[in-house]
This record gives sequence, structure tokens and C-alpha cells, in this order.
Amino acid sequence: MRIIDLSYHASYLDLSPEAYLKKAESNIGYSRFLKDEHDLTFIFHSAFNKRLSRDGVTYIFRKKRFNSKWLLPLSLTSLISRMKPDVILVHSIIYIHFAAFLKPFLPGRTVIFIQNHAEKIPKSGLKKIAIRRSEKAIKGFLFTSRELAKPWVNQRMIASDDKVYELMEGSSSFVKKDKGKCRSILGIADVETYIWVGRLDSNKDPLCVLKAFRAYAEKGYDFKLYMFYNSEDLLSDIQKFIADSGLQESVELKGSIAHDKLELWYNASDYFVAASYFEGSGYSLCEAMSCGCIPILSDIPSFRYMTAEGRVAALFSPGDENELYQRLEELRHKDLGKMKSKVLEVYENRLSFSAIATKMKVIYGLEK
Repeated sequence: MRIIDLSYHASYLDLSPEAYLKKAESNIGYSRFLKDEHDLTFIFHSAFNKRLSRDGVTYIFRKKRFNSKWLLPLSLTSLISRMKPDVILVHSIIYIHFAAFLKPFLPGRTVIFIQNHAEKIPKSGLKKIAIRRSEKAIKGFLFTSRELAKPWVNQRMIASDDKVYELMEGSSSFVKKDKGKCRSILGIADVETYIWVGRLDSNKDPLCVLKAFRAYAEKGYDFKLYMFYNSEDLLSDIQKFIADSGLQESVELKGSIAHDKLELWYNASDYFVAASYFEGSGYSLCEAMSCGCIPILSDIPSFRYMTAEGRVAALFSPGDENELYQRLEELRHKDLGKMKSKVLEVYENRLSFSAIATKMKVIYGLEK
């Protein structure tokens, strides 16, 4: 079958084609597990026009000067129509009207799916009407968790729950490595180690995490929490809290580092901590699990799905630092090795590129 993975949104405008593909690896890596059986093409929009073939997969880059949600992509529609695909995956519900416009130009057998990327229902009544009218052209909607789709179904943005499928929006290229060797390379102490990777903003709630670790430190436990981030909204508040709480020896603010360097840090850590109130999925969590980190997470839909309904994670109510502290205490009595093995098993079966491709085959109706 001929499958098109379509991104209407222009991105990575400063990157070469090769650098673009490396940057997009988390979203395109599943192709390795479909390309031998199906004709797979990715269509991107960036700062250049180029067509590449790599390992049996076609990549089409189309030059786009700016992103517009209302200027109809006529030439792109013509291109896709000539390709006569069987399945199209469109990224982002905000482009659903483009997908609906495309539908009449396709063979009758062609089905269109849309991948949600943490978009929320628009407030504009006009946009809601546009989504409802376009929805009829869409075969299915892919969310990390079905629970994330409930508001869309309840407000009739999606006609029925039957059109909703659970599928992780991307995966990780990181792999499990020896913890001791990674700690030696990084030059960090061989103690209970936690890692935070995410923006320092109110949605991620880093202060909730630090308040729990303050209580944990007061028990005299020897641990390190390393915090990586690329936005600093709450940095001054966090620095003050660490100083006022006497956490300078236990918490290190590492800031931003090259993405590929995080693989060592995940593998050097025992636990991954996140306290988000909302996530469309959780790429950092996925990467951490691919390296065997035990997740300590706020109890939100995407995190529940990614950890097999919480079976391989310690979950706490969002914003509740006392409950998070209790989870830290409870984990001290768990078998770390067994937990890491279970985490890796869930990652392989639910979050890996192989798992995504396997589930795509079912959703798309590609299974023989």
C-alpha cells in the first residue's frame, strides 16, 4: 500500500535536508518497520524544494515561505492526488480543513487519519464549525490517550469515540546502556539519581517537585536531582527555593545541553520525574523509559497510557508535593532492577518505533 505522512506546517527552516531528517527522527523512525512492505513517503514543508530517497523511504521537501491556516494548498493537493495514496496521516488537527479539501481529489479507497499533537479545542466558534464540517472526511483521529480525545468528542468536534485511536506520536532513538559506565563518563556520584527534563514553567510545575525533594532531603537521604531545561520562566523562583531550602548539594540546575547528550544522563539516572498538568504525550518521558529510568509522574492521561496505566510508574496527583514525597519514600523499598526491566518491556511494547508501526498496521487496516 502507498502511505503518505503529511506535515502542512513549515518547520526547521534553518536546517539542511539531512539535518532536518535527524531532527525529525522521533517522528519518522517508525518508517524502518513499514518500508519493506509498503510504499512510504513523508512530505515536509521547509525552506527548500528537494526530493530524497533513503533506505526505501521517500522524503519530499516543499518550500513554504510562511504558515497559513487559510490559504489552500492547491499545488500540494495536485501532487498528492497524482500519487494516489491508500492512506494519509496528517499531522495536527488545526489543518483538518486542508485534509477535507484534499479528500475529493483522492481515489475512493483513500483514508485520511489525523494525529493530535497536544492541540486543544479552539475557542473561536468559526473554527469549531470548520472542524465539525471537515471531520466527516476523516477516517480516524490518533491521540496518545483516548481520554485526551474526550473533550473533542463531547463537543462534537469528533463525531464518535469509535473514530479515536491510541497511538504514541513519536518515539526515542536512545538505548539502554550500563549505568555505572555512564556515571563514570559524566563524573557523577554513585548515589540515588533523579533526572528532570522539561521547561521551567507553571504547566511543568518544577516547584512541586522541589518541595517534595525538600521533604525528602530533610530525612537525610543521599541523592542527586539533575534538572535540564531550555526555558527559564521560573528559574529565579527555583534558584531562590533551592537556596532557601538548603538543596544546593542535592539539586543541580544543568540548563540546556545538546539533545544527544541526554542519552548518557538518562542512562546514568535511576528515576525520571515530571509533574505536568497537561501533556499531549511526553517525549522526554519516552526517552527516559527507553533508557530504563523508572518514571515518577503526575497522574495525567498521556502519562498513564505511556506507563501502561501506571503499572510501571509511581503516580501522584498533579500539584500535590506531599503525595509525590510519599511516592519517593515508597520507591526506596522497591526492587530497582525488576522495575527497570518492566519499564523497558512497556517501552518496547507500547512506545518504541516498532510498537508504533505495528499499531499503525492495525489502525490503517494494513494487516493481511
